[in-house]
Amino acid sequence: MCRTGAACWPRSMPYGGGVLAAFDAVRSDVLDAPSDVYLLRETGVQTLTGDTPESELYPVINPDAARVAFVEIAPTGERSIVVTDTETGTKTTLFVPTADLSVGLYAPAWSADGSMVFATLVNATGETAIYLMQVGEPLEGNPCVPSVPCLITEGAAPFLTPDGQFMAYTLGSNVMIMLVESGLSQPITEQPEGSICETPSFDRDGLTLYFVCIDSNTSLVFRYDLDGLSEVLLSGEDGQSRTFTEAGSGQTFGLVTLGDNSTFQTVTDPVLAENATIALPVVQIAGLNTRHLRWYLSPPEVSALMP
Repeated sequence: MCRTGAACWPRSMPYGGGVLAAFDAVRSDVLDAPSDVYLLRETGVQTLTGDTPESELYPVINPDAARVAFVEIAPTGERSIVVTDTETGTKTTLFVPTADLSVGLYAPAWSADGSMVFATLVNATGETAIYLMQVGEPLEGNPCVPSVPCLITEGAAPFLTPDGQFMAYTLGSNVMIMLVESGLSQPITEQPEGSICETPSFDRDGLTLYFVCIDSNTSLVFRYDLDGLSEVLLSGEDGQSRTFTEAGSGQTFGLVTLGDNSTFQTVTDPVLAENATIALPVVQIAGLNTRHLRWYLSPPEVSALMP
């Protein structure tokens, strides 16, 4: 059972209070309440943003855990790409809307060296593209002046391997993989009309790609690796099959994090069984609906995490 505001791991993890993951959450008892970003540490849960009218979504931790990038939504509805220091809370805005571009509701991604953020921007006709944004000191005025370079002219929801060699992203209703150095892409899925695959994420060795496909309100989790494409069957602690209304939002060393719009994130462990997984709660905070959990540090051996 989760302790309020604490991780649900059954044993302590020897990280010395280091950052384990980030997620956003919204109060369940207040209509239209803004969402905030939280850090999951070994010692508990820390609020990174709060007491502001803005909503913060889709937090992603950089390679040295010093910063978190996320999408910030102003009360007016304008969306920005923001980076916040995990220790001081200092904010740097990387991009604000222009006449031609706005921020898409997709998680950003970090480059392997932490010097750049990849973000999904939307043009005036609703088309998405993936842009590069240099992380540095706050800029005066509009941070997007003079411009930001476009990496992928059609696509959204970038996710890089830890070494930065490959990027997974979505194009329309399909999942793509791109070799970053050459810019060559290939499709992983070929979805029929009426279905969509989304939120791709690599594991920490960069050899396995997870994503969710939605068809007729049914969410299925898939794994793509050296053995090809396969479905990840999910079951809860009671042994019953589970479906998820929120797509996969990150994973680490064999642990895939999903959400079901309840007050907890769910972890499934594909290495415990050949084609069946066990869903366990990760974090639960009274009065908050937690979403979009992204890992930073890997938990220790999987066996040490399970009851």
